[in-house]
Amino acid sequence: MQLRQAIIQAALRRRNNPKVSWRRALPYAAGLILWLQPQAVAATVPTLDSDRQDRCALEGCRDGCPCQFDRWDPEVRLRFGYGMTADPRAAAYWYRRAAEAGDPRSAYNWGLALKQGRGVARDPEAARTWLRRAADRGVLEAFYALGNIYRRGEGARRDPARAAELYRQAAERGHARSQHALGNMYGNGFGGGPDLVTAYKWWTLAADRGHALAAAAALRAEGMMAWPQVLRARRQAEAWEARRRQGR
Repeated sequence: MQLRQAIIQAALRRRNNPKVSWRRALPYAAGLILWLQPQAVAATVPTLDSDRQDRCALEGCRDGCPCQFDRWDPEVRLRFGYGMTADPRAAAYWYRRAAEAGDPRSAYNWGLALKQGRGVARDPEAARTWLRRAADRGVLEAFYALGNIYRRGEGARRDPARAAELYRQAAERGHARSQHALGNMYGNGFGGGPDLVTAYKWWTLAADRGHALAAAAALRAEGMMAWPQVLRARRQAEAWEARRRQGR
């Protein structure tokens, strides 16, 4: 956790003052040196998937995590065992009931249950249907989950272009995991060769929102970019933030 916070704080210091180098801003620690090995950007920035996101409540997450949104809803308590024995089947039942009644967050959770086979038989097609319904109702995590499905080809034909568009829809609304995932796609050569300028833009935006892996990715990418490229990416990120503040 200390390493994670150090990376986030370094990203914020670097974001606020472009004259401060990443290496001077980031406290050197043996764990960090071991973690950030000199490998390709793709190897150093694994995308967090929806499965990990949904288990985070069991891993001591903090305020602001998406799981806090409905942590004490009855179906979530059944799923994770807050104050009772965890019962995935009962949780899935109540997710479905709430989803069918029109609750968008429950549609997302029911879609994930169907995708993962958690408390119910796996049904990839139905999972996509419910996740799309949740996305249509503005649940940003649903865009991210659908993007993961099409990026990996999980129960659907692999479609990187569609995955990128789904990530982008959530990223443009400030969803950090989608910003990180979109940066990964550009950094790994989506649509051609690697585009580190665009990747760096999305990684820094995600890092500003507390995403530690995105901060690490930006750190690695900066060492591979010419300084004019870094400045261009930072200007793009600043312009994006300005548009968002103005509600455009």
